[in-house]
Amino acid sequence: MHLQPDHLRTNETVIEAFGISRKYTVLLILIGVLFLTLAVVGVGQRGAVLALLAAFGVALASLLATVVPLVLGLLGLYLVLLGIYFQLAYHYYFTDQRVMQAIGLFSMSSVSSEYKMITDLTVRQDVINRLILNTGTLGVNTAGGPTEEIQLTNIDDPSARRAQLRQLASAAQNGYAIDDRYLAKLKVETGMARNEAEALATLHRSVGESPSEHQDHSSPPPESPVGPTSPRPAPPSPVVPVSTADEVEDLHGDGIDESDRIRAAQKKLKQQ
Repeated sequence: MHLQPDHLRTNETVIEAFGISRKYTVLLILIGVLFLTLAVVGVGQRGAVLALLAAFGVALASLLATVVPLVLGLLGLYLVLLGIYFQLAYHYYFTDQRVMQAIGLFSMSSVSSEYKMITDLTVRQDVINRLILNTGTLGVNTAGGPTEEIQLTNIDDPSARRAQLRQLASAAQNGYAIDDRYLAKLKVETGMARNEAEALATLHRSVGESPSEHQDHSSPPPESPVGPTSPRPAPPSPVVPVSTADEVEDLHGDGIDESDRIRAAQKKLKQQ
């Protein structure tokens, strides 16, 4: 899980957070541990090392028996710390609007590129990254920039990431909505997930959100159907307050004030 990026916009959502490949950092740490082990063996077996060097007639055997373990120890420690630093300090993000890169532990340097401004995507892999680890660097260039603004260094499957980022850029440039379901579909299409459910679960975990906590705000809630089977209710009639003297006595429901009839009948009786 990666930290949430700083300076997110009020209407911006992180879809996926990732970093340098674990395979790459684990390889660095393992090589570092190997060098540290050789350094410890060299110090512990210094007499045997001196005898071996003397047997081969190596000049300055004593100096080499001291310097070589020291160099191996320092190099091994550097590689171990470098692998840990890579894992903790490098953070990459896909949001619904842009791709972001943040690097640092105590101080942070961040840069971002809008999807709709992306023009070039470049993948670089050396022999080990390409044939063994399937990792590499994805460079992102935008309109008006002579160099790559963002370099997603030593990420897993950079070719698949390039395909995903290309589709995100195309969607943004054509005005389509971008959300976690769209990226999950792209991850399936590019082979980084077997199905959309797996891809969604991976995306939610990467931003520290469990699938049960996730709410899809990409579409409004469905409205109640309106039609012959469910007629729209008529608006209520306005209520006009009346005084007691103005109240209408329509006893038969025919729209005629019954009080007028009573007064007319009383008038006829008086005339008789």
